[in-house]
Amino acid sequence: MTGTAIPYNPLNDDTLLLLFVLDIMGMAYVFLNKGGNIMERIKSMFYYGKHSNPYNDRTHIGIPCNILLYAHVILYMCILTYGYSKVEGNILATSYSVFITGTHAAIFILFMIVKLIIYEIINRILFSAQQAQDWRLSYFFTIQLCGFIISPLAVLLIFTNNVSAVFYRIYIAIALIIYLSMLFVNCINIIFTEKRYFLDIFLYLCAIELMPIAFLWRAIVETNNFIIIKI
Repeated sequence: MTGTAIPYNPLNDDTLLLLFVLDIMGMAYVFLNKGGNIMERIKSMFYYGKHSNPYNDRTHIGIPCNILLYAHVILYMCILTYGYSKVEGNILATSYSVFITGTHAAIFILFMIVKLIIYEIINRILFSAQQAQDWRLSYFFTIQLCGFIISPLAVLLIFTNNVSAVFYRIYIAIALIIYLSMLFVNCINIIFTEKRYFLDIFLYLCAIELMPIAFLWRAIVETNNFIIIKI
């Protein structure tokens, strides 16, 4: 006799909870060691000037803390991907697993590597080497900040597992607006300093940010469907 499968619950996922605890410890380490530097870098995003140097010793984060911040973003993006699949009904209640989480994490890592290559090539062609470097540092720091923007929703998905589709979509929309707003400010302050044509900035972000995000979303959906069919 086959019993009813137990629905997946993040609170019963020991691996996910272990990663969540390790993430909290990692973020505590980051802020204890580089909290002041992070705040200085956040401020530099808004007062960056033509002759200023926003990336100096006061804003240096270091390799260990950068790795922890990227891990923080990837973990919560994976949780939000699970949340999207759940609220949209694209996964079976019992099908989510460490394998799927690992697959999503691999996709996010590959996405960031590809974005690094694309931005480096395009910006070094269109802008100066200093502008390209400052934009790269600012852009990936913005991604790291997004980990803290999406963390409340990710925590809700872990501990309640009952987030409504409407709330999920509204939260993601607000987070996306904040993310794009930060990129818009970065564009004005770093790479469009001479002539601030808003149409140029909009087209620039559409070409190298919005379109890749659309491809990423499609890749996640298709990969998730493929994995579930195989399972």
